[in-house]
Amino acid sequence: MLTILTQEAIRVLRYIYYRDAGISCPPDSSDCAFRNVSVLLPLLERGGLIRCICPESPDSPVSYELCKPLGSIDLLSLLLILHEGVCPVSPDVDEQRVYGRYGSVASRMGVVNQMMRSIFSEIHLTELCL
Repeated sequence: MLTILTQEAIRVLRYIYYRDAGISCPPDSSDCAFRNVSVLLPLLERGGLIRCICPESPDSPVSYELCKPLGSIDLLSLLLILHEGVCPVSPDVDEQRVYGRYGSVASRMGVVNQMMRSIFSEIHLTELCL
């Protein structure tokens, strides 16, 4: 449901949090490998979530610290900062993947997914003025 960019932003924020807390990188090494940092870091900084503490290396998450506790950053704020949205998924095909990826919040994400699918299915393209 979350785009690759949003997932990557969450991983970057968690990485900075773990580093600041003196906790080593999470067991899954993919949580420490980033592809879109040159795009993400400026967006997260402009959004007030992180600040650069080492201007010599502005393209590395190591050069940043969180501006607020990780637990106070909500998904809606992150989506707005990134100019991202949520992609509805087919509950039949992707239900297990959603539950596997999103863990304890999967049921809430599932409700949002179902609501989006229902609302979007009632909006016909002829009704949109683009």
